[in-house]
Amino acid sequence: MQPNPNTTTRLQAGSTGEEEAGAFNRVLAESWGILLRYKYVVLGVLIAGVSAGYMWLEHQIPEYRATATVMIDLSPPKVLGDVNEVVELGSPQGRRGDTRYFETQYKLIESREILRTVVDRMGLWQDEHILRLDKKDLTPAEKAAALEEADAVAALASRVTVSPIYQSTLVKINVDDSKPDLAIELVNEVAEAYKDNNLNYRQRMVAAATQELQTLTDKERLAFERADGAVNAYEQEHAVGLIQTAMNNLEARLSTLSAELTRVRIRRMGLAAEKETLAPYKRGRKLGNIAAAKLLQNSAVQGYKSQITALRSELKGLEARYLDQHPEVVSVQKRLDALTRATRAEVKNIAKSVEREFTQVLSVEELLVKELSEAKKEEGQLARVQREYAALVETRAQAKKQYELLNKRYLETLLSKQVERNNIRVIEPAVATAKIWPLPTVVLGGFFIVSMLLALSLVALLEFMDSTIKTWRDIETRFGFKVLGILPVIEETEERKVATAEVPQRSRDLYIYDHPSSRVAEACRSLRTNLLFMGTVKPVQSLLITSSDPSEGKSTVAMCLAISLASSGTRVLLLEGDLRRPRMGNTLQLPPKTGLTHALAAGDDVSKHIQPSGMENLDVLISGAIPPNPGELLQTDRFKEILATCKERYDMVIIDSPPVLPVADSLVLSTLVDGALLVVRCGRTTRHALRHTLRQLQSVNSPLLGTVLNFRDEASSRYGYGYGYGYGYGYGYGYGKPYAADPTVDGELSG
Repeated sequence: MQPNPNTTTRLQAGSTGEEEAGAFNRVLAESWGILLRYKYVVLGVLIAGVSAGYMWLEHQIPEYRATATVMIDLSPPKVLGDVNEVVELGSPQGRRGDTRYFETQYKLIESREILRTVVDRMGLWQDEHILRLDKKDLTPAEKAAALEEADAVAALASRVTVSPIYQSTLVKINVDDSKPDLAIELVNEVAEAYKDNNLNYRQRMVAAATQELQTLTDKERLAFERADGAVNAYEQEHAVGLIQTAMNNLEARLSTLSAELTRVRIRRMGLAAEKETLAPYKRGRKLGNIAAAKLLQNSAVQGYKSQITALRSELKGLEARYLDQHPEVVSVQKRLDALTRATRAEVKNIAKSVEREFTQVLSVEELLVKELSEAKKEEGQLARVQREYAALVETRAQAKKQYELLNKRYLETLLSKQVERNNIRVIEPAVATAKIWPLPTVVLGGFFIVSMLLALSLVALLEFMDSTIKTWRDIETRFGFKVLGILPVIEETEERKVATAEVPQRSRDLYIYDHPSSRVAEACRSLRTNLLFMGTVKPVQSLLITSSDPSEGKSTVAMCLAISLASSGTRVLLLEGDLRRPRMGNTLQLPPKTGLTHALAAGDDVSKHIQPSGMENLDVLISGAIPPNPGELLQTDRFKEILATCKERYDMVIIDSPPVLPVADSLVLSTLVDGALLVVRCGRTTRHALRHTLRQLQSVNSPLLGTVLNFRDEASSRYGYGYGYGYGYGYGYGYGKPYAADPTVDGELSG
């Protein structure tokens, strides 16, 4: 079954978050540990800084603040309801305009114009206190020169501040000065000057507007009088009062002429058609085909036509019976010819009458056209007169309206000039002051913060200059060696919390035996477990415990590790390889009658020189008498034989050796063992010493298994690695004294 990728991603993200949180906690714990190490430095800097702040505070001149509250209305009170103000104080522009207006007013309060008014009213131009010359030690000539160059307005401006009250039209005007009474007087005078300046501005604007309006009103009045005179003169010249009647008559006349002309033209067109129709008959066309409407409607022509038709019928009948010369035929023919001539004459008369009527109608049309044209000309002249008159009347109306408007505005301005209206009001004049400087809390707090910053900087500098090993990370990241154990400071009792230097040496070395449930015992068991795990890869039967320098706690680590291994059932031999300053006999209260030096010299079985420690599974081979040449003894075959024998008889041989840097004994011993542990004292072993020690051990191919961080303070590593503790002991190295029966070692302890 394949794992869910989303689940894997979430687990990885959670793991990353936990790692980041752990890293942050470690950094925080390390920083806190650094502060605890330098707590007296920090405390000293803080005390010095606060003391300096208190002394500085005592030498400062107090500064006082007087405050007056002013209201800036958006508009002044409306006294004359129907009168429009010439100068509208305030801001009627809406919210955006209000914001700009108030910001402008705040700047105006601090402006030189307002402050110059205050200086003038109070006579502060040469005031030495305002100019800050009263506290300067000047000669009369220097003071006179300073007064000549000084700017009282600028000096006052440096004392004035404006603080608007949020979401209101109120503003606080503040004046700071070392004299409380002067501060009160100055701030009240600034508020009054600001109010008066606002009112003076309005009055100046109203006065200027009144003068300008008066000039404009007089000008418009003259223009109106000229326009009225022009209208009157035009009326008299053109009898404007009869223009309308003439226009009405002319309109009626034009209407009549147009209608008559239309009628005549219609008649003319009808006559023209009749004339065209009658033209063929006038030229002698046969009368048998008369089709003209004019002829067909004429009764005489119709009568003649009927008679001619009848005679023709009669003639045809006679011609059918008689010859052409028959009297009846001749008689009828004569009668027919007479009727035909009469008909032609009648047709010609009708055609001539149509022509005469056409000529008359044409003449009437021409007369009507001429009359209508003259009437239209007369209408144009009347219209021009009417337009000119209307334009003059309109000009007079506009001039009158402009004059009345300006005259009304002028009268309103005169009324407004008599009324004082101001949108600035002093709500709360200053009556008391408040001390604003120096404020002890602020000053001392500031000095405290600065002192804390200086203290932290000093701690950072000291920490940077301190090259000692402080945490297990210093060893692993800088040198690449694992830390197999971190041992806490050994305390006499859990209740008393007494430091290592105050605990007797024997109590320290046997501390985990006397306190098997202590944190030190638990740390030693952790170290034991790490060593046992390393033994699964390569068996370790002999273990060298050493350090870079004396006083780093290697002997106590060797004793504690031996006790911890023995308590787990391992048969342990603690071999004291430090032949220069031995201490195991004193710790275990063993007689110095025999030891390693005796075994080296006697050549007998080493078991005769091994003594029981009084603890189960733990035997001890103390150093014995101090030899003059311990380095040469440890390089002999006899020592190698003794070591091999001990490894055969015990599960673990722990050798307490001298430090590496002062003597070469440890380098010799490190080539003979299965593994070596390097004890590093927290806060004492330097990086240089540790680097040099590791280089020497590597130069002889020492089987270095790892390091043990010793003397780790509980308070400085509460959230640290492993158990987060350390401990250590003093070590004054050199050739020591023979064992005493029950020595008590105070002061710095041997490692």
